[in-house]
Amino acid sequence: MANGTIKGIEDYLDDVREKFPELSRGQLAKILNYGWTQFWVANARGCDVSMRYKDDETCSALVGSLPMDPLTRSKYNRIKWCKRNRYVFERKGKEWDDTYYFGLTDGQYEEMRPQLACRGRKYIELTDVCCYKLKEDIVHNKLLRYVFKFKHAPVGFCYMPHKLRIPVKELEFIGINNK
Repeated sequence: MANGTIKGIEDYLDDVREKFPELSRGQLAKILNYGWTQFWVANARGCDVSMRYKDDETCSALVGSLPMDPLTRSKYNRIKWCKRNRYVFERKGKEWDDTYYFGLTDGQYEEMRPQLACRGRKYIELTDVCCYKLKEDIVHNKLLRYVFKFKHAPVGFCYMPHKLRIPVKELEFIGINNK
């Protein structure tokens, strides 16, 4: 920004054209507009955006926060990971199959085992369990070792009912999270 004027993409086209002479001015404008639009959409949706060089692992630009406290950073990264997964899910236009996933810690799983072992039981009741629309949201959380899925009407990407009552027929054990 020189002398208080805001520059647009057209102001940079000649500089970029020197590096990519095989592309026309119109093609470069289209590429730059698309890139900045995607950057803005991701940032507006709450995703952090980091730009890296293809061959190098160093970060050349980061738009977002970088907490220094390890515990705060861990929580922040988990939240941003979920936002990123949801953004990618919507961008790819995937169809949702009415399945929710939840994970249990070792202690929660030990409390639920007697309910699973009881024959003739029609429902399993759980308290304070967070259900996710995407399995990847659970896999990223290292504390949730036992992953289950069940069919449910859509209520959002993530919901945490005080008491969850699931029919035993619809409950399916996916596996142990070893991430």
